[in-house]
Amino acid sequence: MLETLRQMWDAGVPADVIAAHLGIRRQRLHELRREHGIPDRACKYRKRIVDPTPDEIAERARECRERHFALRRAEPDA
Repeated sequence: MLETLRQMWDAGVPADVIAAHLGIRRQRLHELRREHGIPDRACKYRKRIVDPTPDEIAERARECRERHFALRRAEPDA
């Protein structure tokens, strides 16, 4: 059963179809997956967020500082 689960999961078969094929509920399918270390599949609808590089962080910080000081220069002193 686990080999079938793994093969179908890796082939991208929907969880509902796998559960019906194995005669189990979808919740039990995901429990089995976690118990046996079968990884999650990437969601095709959700965009992966990549961590910024140190150079990208420094560039963004520089942009924020420039905008901050530009705004401060535009404000009249009270």
